[in-house]
Amino acid sequence: MKIDLDSFKVYHEQESIYNQITLEENNEALEGLKQAAEEEAVSNGLLENARSTAETILTEFFRNVYDLDKYTIVFKNK
Repeated sequence: MKIDLDSFKVYHEQESIYNQITLEENNEALEGLKQAAEEEAVSNGLLENARSTAETILTEFFRNVYDLDKYTIVFKNK
């Protein structure tokens, strides 16, 4: 799911009784949080685990259809 930051609207921003946070500041904070979450996921090995899991699932799928003694499955990075 992706949040469309350009779709946010603020009504009566200057009249808010709460924190005077602009829509731009809010969007910048959300973008920063998104970037930090992506970096943390990569550093925790999420991509490597996802690749390993995908390779296992695909190998087992092909094993059900083809004789893997006759075929070799090669996974390449793009």
